[in-house]
Amino acid sequence: MIRKFLLGTALALVASAGAVKAADFALPNYDVAMTSTYDWTGFYVGVVGGAGILNTNFSDVSEYLSYNAVDLSDWGGSLGVTAGYNYQIGSAVFGLEGDLNWASMSQSYYDDYEDTQYNRSWDWYSTIRLRAGVATDNALFYATAGVAMVGVDLSGVYDPDDYECGEYYSFCVNETQFGFALGAGAEIALNDSTSLKLEGMYIGLPTTTESDPESGYDDVYIMSSSAVLARAGLNFRF
Repeated sequence: MIRKFLLGTALALVASAGAVKAADFALPNYDVAMTSTYDWTGFYVGVVGGAGILNTNFSDVSEYLSYNAVDLSDWGGSLGVTAGYNYQIGSAVFGLEGDLNWASMSQSYYDDYEDTQYNRSWDWYSTIRLRAGVATDNALFYATAGVAMVGVDLSGVYDPDDYECGEYYSFCVNETQFGFALGAGAEIALNDSTSLKLEGMYIGLPTTTESDPESGYDDVYIMSSSAVLARAGLNFRF
């Protein structure tokens, strides 16, 4: 009887030790769901500014003005206003944003061999973009894409000491061009109504063919330009 009791007790202790050992090796259960403590839904307005590099490519198809392609690259800046709307579903945030910016982004190049002066500038730009991102705590990480409109001023003048745009071998273009905008960034809520954003943006304009009939020459020019921008903005929600 005692032997049966001792044997049963030993088996119970072994079983209990095995259960404790299994419990020690049990994997913890982590909750990996992302949560946001800030509600991004609503309208907002703000200011935005930044700096970037303007890149331009130009070629003279007829070779009246230049025999070689010209590539220009220089720094510039912009300052503007923005407005938009966000809608949050769980941790996902979707929105529409637009901005209008004054720009000081210009390039100038003088070809001494061909005695030709080139000038290119973006005087202003505007974008209308969709935004989609993920909110966690008081931060929003997003990607953005949409259309861009740019005020472009471009000229090339042969012998600039004696001639101006529209004279002799020259061209002048001052127009609004349409392209696309792509970017990504992060926005941090400072309080219930104010947030700070940092973003990178690429604006590209398609290759265009231009001519200047006022010069009196049947000359054709092919050109394209793009800009890479780093921007910071302050948004106010209501």
